[in-house]
Amino acid sequence: MKTENSEEYICQLPEPSVYQKSEYVDVDTPAREIITKLEKDKSCSYRVDSYWIYEVCHGRHIKQFHEERDASNKKVLVKQAFFLGYIDETSYSSADLEPK
Repeated sequence: MKTENSEEYICQLPEPSVYQKSEYVDVDTPAREIITKLEKDKSCSYRVDSYWIYEVCHGRHIKQFHEERDASNKKVLVKQAFFLGYIDETSYSSADLEPK
């Protein structure tokens, strides 16, 4: 797959990790442990609204963007993108993630 700027990309789906295969997370699992696993796997979560798509890449950034397809409906074009924040691991401590 190539972009308008002739940048080449390979599209593939990763194999599910052990964490992703799990049907549930034990309610006694500390929040820090769950977040650490998401950051280690470099996983991203998405929310698709009617216009915007929100991307939360755990431990890295939060982005809001809008995609459209070209006239042939084959090429996805990112029309607008905004980084809503970058995550600095030193900006929070494990105490911030524990229930109060």
